[in-house]
Amino acid sequence: MNLDALFKHYKDAVLSLNHLANFYRKSLFHSQKGLDYCSKRGIDSNMIDKFLIGYDPGIVYNKNFFETYQIDPILLERIGVLKKNNDNVYHSFFSHHLIFPIFDLKGNVIAICGRTLDNSLPKYRMTKTSEIFQKSLSLYGLYQSLNSIIKYRTVFVVEGNVDVISCYKAGIHIVVSPFGTSFMYTHFLLLKTFADYFIFCFDNDDAGRKAKQKVIEMSKRLDNIKLGFLDLEGAKDPDEFIYAHSSHPQMLINSIKDMRDQMSLS
Repeated sequence: MNLDALFKHYKDAVLSLNHLANFYRKSLFHSQKGLDYCSKRGIDSNMIDKFLIGYDPGIVYNKNFFETYQIDPILLERIGVLKKNNDNVYHSFFSHHLIFPIFDLKGNVIAICGRTLDNSLPKYRMTKTSEIFQKSLSLYGLYQSLNSIIKYRTVFVVEGNVDVISCYKAGIHIVVSPFGTSFMYTHFLLLKTFADYFIFCFDNDDAGRKAKQKVIEMSKRLDNIKLGFLDLEGAKDPDEFIYAHSSHPQMLINSIKDMRDQMSLS
């Protein structure tokens, strides 16, 4: 495949995925189950729009659907969104999942993270690594938070997608997530372009503590960064903390500001 063909392939895959993400967003407003989950987690219509949150209704995807929404099913099968059964009928890997699109820095949807709304496992699933998405170079919320991260030269790193959304809704517009505890050295290099101050807030559990130690070790390979870790007393994660202190929405913002001020003096 020559360079022109490769670029067209990339562009077509991104375009198809963006069209599908917009279909998912419209579908959310026809899913009571999806809307109930959003309401329960405090995800309002503004956050749905900001993060293009959607719902996969679990339909059979046919030729008419692909033509209507201008989607190339072969490309979406290749990047791990659709699958074809023995009857050559396409289904989604994300059927009946709440959809969290993942954006590049230009605002294009390049991957999808889905969350099941029942007790089935795995709770989360993502599109696989492809020519348009590398997990090691992507962070949930970075597109939405980028301008503020650059403005304040500060980034607030949390674990989950819902943590990002809760923080953003609370006025913390410097927040990103590495899709769990898998913050990598490549994420450091990416964010170092925009930020000097790194404040991490991993969950208060074994996985979060291990992630903290890993970040400390990785940071030793970098110059000219300030590193801090925020512990949330009485809460497992930022989403839980914000919910518990909903009558005092500034509490987390003030904690981040205080830590940022302390880091600037060290």
